[in-house]
Amino acid sequence: IRTPRLFELYVRASGRGGKMRAGTYDFPAGVTMLAAAHKLIKGEVREYDLTVIEGWTINEIAAALAGKPYLASPDVPQKFVKLAKDKIFASSLGLGELDSLEGFLFPDTYRVEYPLEAEPLIKRMVGRFKAVWGSLVPDGKLPVGRNLNEIITLASIVEKESGAAAERPLIAGVFENRLAKKMPLQSDPTTVYDLKNFD
Repeated sequence: IRTPRLFELYVRASGRGGKMRAGTYDFPAGVTMLAAAHKLIKGEVREYDLTVIEGWTINEIAAALAGKPYLASPDVPQKFVKLAKDKIFASSLGLGELDSLEGFLFPDTYRVEYPLEAEPLIKRMVGRFKAVWGSLVPDGKLPVGRNLNEIITLASIVEKESGAAAERPLIAGVFENRLAKKMPLQSDPTTVYDLKNFD
């Protein structure tokens, strides 16, 4: 803005100064003062892609957030982990009694903007999970003897057992048979799950 005072006067005179939205903006070279003002009033903030990969844990999602330019503060990844592992917060999202939101943070590419906070991001990811789950199980009926957390836990184990989608039904069948016979799953991912980097 070559003449900030003129810009301020224009915004005040238009009565739309209070409608300007905070955030990160992209202004092309040579943009006029009026065009810049309208962009701020419309709230056309810069959006970023946050891609969450299938099978990522809460800690892996937090690691992907670290250092991103759209975070409200540098401690957003730590807040993300703390909230996602908070039983009271997890239960407040309407998924029943959970120890954490592991498995309920839907993998997808999210369009996000500055300033991104942990809680709205988690709520958005859980909302996406609910929408997809609702499309897969429209009547909400679960298999007899299984609650939602058990189903998601088993699906997560199956997912970590093989990267090949075609093998997953076979692996799930093996685990279902073992559970029916009250046998141990004998699944490596369950052993290394809580170790750093699954190492």
